[in-house]
Amino acid sequence: MDHLKLALRYALDFNMMVLPVDPGTKRALTKNWTNTKSGAAPGSSRDEQTIREWWWQFPKAIVGLRCGSENGVVCIDVDQHGKTNGFPAFKALGIHHDDTPVVMTPTGGWHVWFAYPGKVSTTVPSPGLEIRGDGAMTIAPECYRDGKPYSYVNGVRFPDLAPLPNEVLALLRRSKTQLKLDGYARQVENTPEGQRHEVLRKATMALAYDVAEGRLPETEYRERMIAMAGLCKPPFPRLDTEALIDGALAKAKGRGTTGGKSEGGRKTFVLPEIEPAEDEVIGEEVLDDLVAVLCEYVVFPSRVHAELVALWIMHTHFFPAGDYTPRLLIRSPTRRCGKSRLLDVIGKLTPRALRAVNITPAFFFRAVDQLKPTVLLDELDKIPFDEKRELLAALNAGITPDNPFGRVQGEDKEIVLFNVFAPAVLAGQSKWGTLPDDLVDRSIAIDLARKRRDVDVSRFERHNVGHLVELSRRCARFAIDNHDAVARCDPDIPGVLNDREADGWRVLLAIAETAGGEWVERGRRAARALAQTDEAEDVDVAVRLLADCKAVFDIKQSATLLSHELLSGLLSLPDSEWTEYGPRLQSITAVGVSRLLRAFGIIPKLTGETRRRGYRRMDLEQAWEVYL
Repeated sequence: MDHLKLALRYALDFNMMVLPVDPGTKRALTKNWTNTKSGAAPGSSRDEQTIREWWWQFPKAIVGLRCGSENGVVCIDVDQHGKTNGFPAFKALGIHHDDTPVVMTPTGGWHVWFAYPGKVSTTVPSPGLEIRGDGAMTIAPECYRDGKPYSYVNGVRFPDLAPLPNEVLALLRRSKTQLKLDGYARQVENTPEGQRHEVLRKATMALAYDVAEGRLPETEYRERMIAMAGLCKPPFPRLDTEALIDGALAKAKGRGTTGGKSEGGRKTFVLPEIEPAEDEVIGEEVLDDLVAVLCEYVVFPSRVHAELVALWIMHTHFFPAGDYTPRLLIRSPTRRCGKSRLLDVIGKLTPRALRAVNITPAFFFRAVDQLKPTVLLDELDKIPFDEKRELLAALNAGITPDNPFGRVQGEDKEIVLFNVFAPAVLAGQSKWGTLPDDLVDRSIAIDLARKRRDVDVSRFERHNVGHLVELSRRCARFAIDNHDAVARCDPDIPGVLNDREADGWRVLLAIAETAGGEWVERGRRAARALAQTDEAEDVDVAVRLLADCKAVFDIKQSATLLSHELLSGLLSLPDSEWTEYGPRLQSITAVGVSRLLRAFGIIPKLTGETRRRGYRRMDLEQAWEVYL
């Protein structure tokens, strides 16, 4: 199949907006394919020259069709793969589809196409069944993936589309609040024991705001929340569910206090909740905006560090999706490097942020168990972990839900288990070797440095954070709409990561893949760049450098190369890995080359009449024979 000809047929003969799609990931290969970013080049088009240029750039691309009002089409995607089967739900809708194109996908699902000129939102009525409208795209009929076609099955072809049935239109016209209810119901369904309370708490709190603002009747809210609790496995107790409902309504209606309230003469905390945005969002754009706002306030070593923090922030909104939450470790060699400012920004972008310094072990495991916070722990360097081994144990245990923190309390020696599973940011003036190794091993680390005087960043003003609150609401909306997709995603883990790093990056990469676009590769690139390189990995890198040094000497046909000549040759090699080396993804330096070659006993020596340091071929030949 010539996919370029197919794209031109849809664009020129059927007047449809098309875009190039990666056949492996089914993601758009162009930026801004929804054409919503002002000033950016369009990512979908009907223009012949633009389409030809795309397929010249991406010759293996397949064809994507915009759904919704832009093309006047709605596609019902019925999935069938693994344990997912959307056909029963599709059949239950009773949709007549004999007179409209029905396309079988390579995995045995269906794409059922209808005509509708108006604007409709994409919705997922049930697992395995998605009705795609504005903001979505679908692979065009007659494309091929892995040698398998998207083939018509009922003899009706484009552009002969039947009008969208009224029963589907009614489903699409459900209010945004009703769609939010549906989304939380899918998220709660089959939630396992150990995560039920947190998932239901988030749902009850988010939907309570709709009750308080008159968008959802309180009776319907209570009935739906109790029904959701019954979908957990095992079902969540009704009395506990009603307690969550009452607490959420009290806060949403203003009877609770964000900063704290008095109960029985003592102070308790009520952490700020995030109300999801009303409108649907595009994950790629939300992550881009997170990176932009982070770089507005903080100077990062490189862009990949900001991308890591953006993914980590987004994962707090999906929490507890997955079974692992990596610690985000923010280090610096001295004060005034931006750690506290970064914590300020993260605190406004994450749900239920709890900021603390110099905490006790008892405070940590009780606060996490009762408040379900995102923990922001500052001044890590001032915590005497030798004296607070219990705090270190709780921080280490809290990366998975399977490690409750046990205590024996009271005269009756009652055994109490505290759930310490929670996202946490740890910040302090520390370098490698000054923190407990087991804590570092469970973290993804970034090292900040004091900014130069000629670099400007915005001042963080606590009275002017409305744009951060709005961005956090968009994050929450993306998490609601894509919780199932992230939970099911099995991302491609870079081989450079060790097992524990792979556990930590898995949910971050699943979010990147779900967001799509450039974030699929940007996530993997960040993971590779920020991997904790151990001694064995250093040797692998050194061997690759040794091989590339041989290539440079062979190209130069020289017995001796000065240090800068060898460096220039390494950077000039085709697809050179040395142009983006190390955590900062910057060109390797002559000192870096020397450090790696020193593992083989090779050091630069004074050479020639200039008496400048360089490398002799004869010194490298023995290493070439042994290692290459």
